[in-house]
Amino acid sequence: MMSVHPLFAGFVGVPIDRVGKALGFQLHAEARPGALPPALPFADADRLAADGDLAGYRFAGGWAADGQHCLLFAKPTTYTAERLWAAALARSS
Repeated sequence: MMSVHPLFAGFVGVPIDRVGKALGFQLHAEARPGALPPALPFADADRLAADGDLAGYRFAGGWAADGQHCLLFAKPTTYTAERLWAAALARSS
């Protein structure tokens, strides 16, 4: 089951642009019809590559929402954001 990166999981109901800016990230969310996939689809993983439209972003998770699902991508814009990303992953292991 897919979840949201621990750094962003507690911000339900807060505009993502504010959360991203406060933490040093540029956030991008996409809503799609259907059930939440168990993992990031290959086509989306390909978009994260150096020549993809989401180059520089990292997959931050997804959630289900009434017959559709949302995927969240995060792009660190500061050194501190890089460290926060890694620290949150280390704590969740």
